[in-house]
Amino acid sequence: MKDQLIEYLETADLSRAKAYYIAEHFGMSYSTFKRRLGETEFHDLVIAERKRRVLEGIHQGKRGWDLTNLAGYSERQTFYRAFASWFGVPYSRYVERVQ
Repeated sequence: MKDQLIEYLETADLSRAKAYYIAEHFGMSYSTFKRRLGETEFHDLVIAERKRRVLEGIHQGKRGWDLTNLAGYSERQTFYRAFASWFGVPYSRYVERVQ
């Protein structure tokens, strides 16, 4: 199940990366999905995919809203807070370092 989920997340709309929607995609109830995978692991896999997409986007020259959307967020401030928690530095400082 974990490998299937990772493969699915690589192309999924991360704004809809909620266990309920993904359980539906795999044709099972939310409780069955949660039991088979574990909520903490699910959350970790979604975060890992968000981080992967953002880093890839930064190295492709994408910024701001493009990265926010890639990560599946609808608000830039929410994305910036998440970014700082993932990488330990604010988004602007990280981008300065890689330019």
